[in-house]
Amino acid sequence: MIFIKIWLILSIFSFVWIGIDLIKHPQMMKIMNAVWMINTLWGGPFIVIAYYWFGRAPKKEKKNMKMDSSMSMDDMKMSDMSMKDMDMDGMPMPKHKHWQRIASGTLHCGSGCTLADMIGLAISLLLGLGTISHFVLAYILAFIIGIFFQYFALREMDQKTATKILMKKAMISDFWSLFAWQLGMVIGQLFFQWILPGKGIIFSIFIMQLAMAVGFFFAYPVNDYLVKKGIKKAMA
Repeated sequence: MIFIKIWLILSIFSFVWIGIDLIKHPQMMKIMNAVWMINTLWGGPFIVIAYYWFGRAPKKEKKNMKMDSSMSMDDMKMSDMSMKDMDMDGMPMPKHKHWQRIASGTLHCGSGCTLADMIGLAISLLLGLGTISHFVLAYILAFIIGIFFQYFALREMDQKTATKILMKKAMISDFWSLFAWQLGMVIGQLFFQWILPGKGIIFSIFIMQLAMAVGFFFAYPVNDYLVKKGIKKAMA
């Protein structure tokens, strides 16, 4: 039980730590700010490691570019990077490996599931729902929240397409990854409840954290497949 309490404290600390860091290093895709923070609630320090490894954006700085009257257009050259390596705010575009982009996309999917599972757990404990009722409730919430998370990501990449069309794309692209995450979460929760003795709210939260880790590994190959087939876009 001491280990469980320590892990919960580390998870909360990780949430606050990344939240503070994102103030100076905001994600280029705004929804990813929430994604990294939310996933610390189950992954704790492991999500912090992933964040610093391939998720952290360069520090955003305001730069005023002034051109001297004696300078010609040919003299204006980027010394360290070309314009194609910059985003709209003048921030360098990170270059990630394929597995890192898939991992980011899986965490994006998982953030909606994480919120849904936590809300579902709270409602289940409050109403005294059984295991099956809890899983059904969590899945419905995960699908609703996950679709909106996917919609916001698509909207940032596409400002012109109608909302109805983007919502449809979000449902198509995220359905199977959400299903895989929740399936892994259910299997993980049943397994850890079986092998680990314990009871109470703190223990239930810890079991759910472990189950979400299983959900991540279930959803990762599904996201990889969807990206390779062009059904889903990989995260930058």
